[in-house]
Amino acid sequence: MQALYNYQGLRKRAENRMRHHDDHGNIVLQLSWCSTAVGAKEVARRVKAVAFKHGLGNVETRFVGCIGLCSHEPIMTVKMPGEKDLSYSRVTPDMAEVIILNHVMKGKIIRPWLIQ
Repeated sequence: MQALYNYQGLRKRAENRMRHHDDHGNIVLQLSWCSTAVGAKEVARRVKAVAFKHGLGNVETRFVGCIGLCSHEPIMTVKMPGEKDLSYSRVTPDMAEVIILNHVMKGKIIRPWLIQ
């Protein structure tokens, strides 16, 4: 019974978070074994640092597990309100900063880096 209670609490919190995501952008990083092996933790550190430096409190960074595109890792997905989600391939810390400064802050998509 306790497990069901815990599950219901987690589900309610997740549903509340999802409702609030509609009004601001999200940066999603796949953080799994394969992405960690090719530098995803360093990318995550840079994303957090750049977001903090530029006061992007309205942009949430989330970490999710493997999505099955190991050859494209690290993958950084930018989700902006009213726009199609776009995923960048083989992201380095420097690329992550450029993506934030251009795509997230100015709306300028860097097409050559996108997963096609």
